[in-house]
Amino acid sequence: MWDKAALLKDRRAFIDHLQRLESEGCRWLVVPFAEDETSGPFRCSRCQAVAPDAAALYSLATHIAFEYEVLRAIEASDSDMEFDSRVSRIVEEEPTPMVCGKCCPRGKPHRHDLNHAF
Repeated sequence: MWDKAALLKDRRAFIDHLQRLESEGCRWLVVPFAEDETSGPFRCSRCQAVAPDAAALYSLATHIAFEYEVLRAIEASDSDMEFDSRVSRIVEEEPTPMVCGKCCPRGKPHRHDLNHAF
């Protein structure tokens, strides 16, 4: 039996955190890839340069909506394999805009262990 209680709790806490950021006036969230997530150099959506420091750039409202979809996928799944399948379909629906450190609206380089909102 798949125990999803902790996963639901963590996801709800993350959504609460994102909503707090939004209420403080943040509009964008940059999510750098971890070292093990990169499968090669990515191209910045803004300047079109190949960027080794590329990171996903989301509007905070879009990311909150995405997290709610993931929460619904957790609730509807009966196993972690079913959950992975549902999330894969959610992620594949729309390409992720990428931004390099030079084009990042915050104007700072990305670190692999840092998400930043502004």
